[in-house]
Amino acid sequence: MIPLYVLRSVFHIRCGESSGSGTAFTLNYNNWQYLVTARHVIEAIGGNTIEVFHDGAWKSLEVDVVGRGSGEIDVAVLSSPLAIGPQDAVVPASSAGITIGQQIYFLGFPLEMRGGSPCDFPYPLAKSGVLSGVDSWHGANLLYVDGHANRGFSGGPLICYQDQTTNIQIAGVMTSFKIDPDSVNSGIGIAVNIRHVIDLIDSNSRRNQSAN
Repeated sequence: MIPLYVLRSVFHIRCGESSGSGTAFTLNYNNWQYLVTARHVIEAIGGNTIEVFHDGAWKSLEVDVVGRGSGEIDVAVLSSPLAIGPQDAVVPASSAGITIGQQIYFLGFPLEMRGGSPCDFPYPLAKSGVLSGVDSWHGANLLYVDGHANRGFSGGPLICYQDQTTNIQIAGVMTSFKIDPDSVNSGIGIAVNIRHVIDLIDSNSRRNQSAN
């Protein structure tokens, strides 16, 4: 079961009508709310706005780009003066304790599909699978998911429960899925470890402190 406050932290976003859409989620960290997504979802960002699906329509949201991962680290962190997610829900952003074979969940808006909109923002769709493996690739710590991801899940959170308890954590950011030689979705999703997001936030904080 996915807690309501987690569902309310996931948003359908795009960077203009000509771009494809993806997923983002809010992360409350060090007394600030960030918006996390995959880097490729916001590659078309122009100026300081993205669009969020809200109240049945695409609405502009002013943002600043806190940081973008490089190379295979396909994540991006944004900041906005408007907090759109629950501010009292602090979900640990950590992959600590995750094990191969444990159940995981990923949330998003595949193929531009949305759930109901009881709170003006649509709910994401949820899928589950198991953690198939972990790997390092050109500096990126990757999590492989045995779960059929689709276009549009990119930028969504990969979540799991800590040590088989009811304590939920964000372990990664969904970014892609593996295509087999026949150009068919293999059923293996790929996520970037959430530690890369925390590194981007912390690095930005250190730069700001140095500037002051």
